[in-house]
Amino acid sequence: METKPPEDARKKRVSAEVAEGATGTTEEKVKKLRAHESASNLAEHVAVEENPKQPERQTESHSSKKSSNQTIDKASKKVWDLESALHHLVRAKGNEKEKLSSNTCVSFRVGHAGDVSALASFYRKSTSEEKQSPNPVSSSSSEDTSLEVLLAEGLGDEDTPPSVFALLADVYKEDRSKVPYLAAAALLTLGWQENARVLRVEWSAIDRESEVADVLERRLWLRLSTLALMTSCQILIVNERTTSRS
Repeated sequence: METKPPEDARKKRVSAEVAEGATGTTEEKVKKLRAHESASNLAEHVAVEENPKQPERQTESHSSKKSSNQTIDKASKKVWDLESALHHLVRAKGNEKEKLSSNTCVSFRVGHAGDVSALASFYRKSTSEEKQSPNPVSSSSSEDTSLEVLLAEGLGDEDTPPSVFALLADVYKEDRSKVPYLAAAALLTLGWQENARVLRVEWSAIDRESEVADVLERRLWLRLSTLALMTSCQILIVNERTTSRS
């Protein structure tokens, strides 16, 4: 047995009631039935306008999507801390080496406590070259020791968090018999100046004896600029004498 939809049954019941209660000709009955249906349709239209449930649900859904998009936008604008930014930067290309010339390439990495001796020697060499003195004053053994101690304390170890970070560049020659050598370095900290975060370049140097010194310097400053963007900082060069930018 076919079941009639509730709405159709209601309409037929109403039509029957109107037809039974109507008096007069068939034409008059039809007019009364049409007038009753018009009144019912008008009442439903008024009820929908007074209680617009569907538009409210759409508005809530739209608001929810807008809030979700704002959350995603905030998450995408991440401000990195210096240590995380440095490690992310040097690992972006894995162990891939960058070409500097036809037979030279470079690999950037984050310095650690094991680099103290190499950093100290690189610092002494760069400062001696800048003095351009035929007889540079040699440092005393106590001064040499204090430099390495300061570097070791700044770079930290497994038990002590670092207070200064080193970005180092190792240069490789195509001749496999030669080991890589330290050709560029920068010591970095985060600080504040005039209520704004700054990426402080405490010291940086390039091996000027290297044939790729100019290219290497541009690569180093490209990474420092990227770090400034990642940490939402301006770059502050603390010691201009140890660095010249191309």
